Amino acid sequence: AAAQVFPNGLPGTSAKLLPEAPNYEEAKALLSKAGFPDGFNIVLAGPAGRYPGDAESLQAVAQSWARIGVNAQPAAAPFSVFNTKRAAGDYGLWYGGTSGEAVDIILHTLLASPDPERGTGALNFGKYRNEAFDAMLARAESIAVGPERNAALAQATELVMADQPIIPLYHFHHIVGYGSRIGSYVLHPRGWTTAMQTLPAME
Repeated sequence: AAAQVFPNGLPGTSAKLLPEAPNYEEAKALLSKAGFPDGFNIVLAGPAGRYPGDAESLQAVAQSWARIGVNAQPAAAPFSVFNTKRAAGDYGLWYGGTSGEAVDIILHTLLASPDPERGTGALNFGKYRNEAFDAMLARAESIAVGPERNAALAQATELVMADQPIIPLYHFHHIVGYGSRIGSYVLHPRGWTTAMQTLPAME
């Protein structure tokens, strides 16, 4: 279960952000306060066959939301179709995934305000904007790689996750096996399999 974009423990993540169990009664109360005591209908879009279990994930979210009165209709499409429609703004709500080399790169691309001149928000399809977060992220990116930068990124993450522009669902568990000719293998954070991460077994 996820509480932020990258798994807790990686550089730039916040140890303060932990997954919370669903609170259906609180969710119902918030819906009622927002003017939807009986819930509402919505299409939940997502890619088909892009991620392991993506269709099942769509169904699980829809079933969970049904418990508070939100009727989410899963709508899966081939990734090329889904990605084109998402970029065009055709979806009000969607399930997707992201991966990268570092927390700052993903925050910069996924949650920073879209700004072609600064090169931010390229994957911010919801057009989320938060000037305070933008400023905190820019400050973190100005710090040299190390503990101070990681702490600044964690603070920026805490701020933006409190605003809930996205709902992190889960991180994949990668399972790797190798034979007797391999001495050790370091799994790439994006799940890639490359020879560079392999050390041969010593005779």
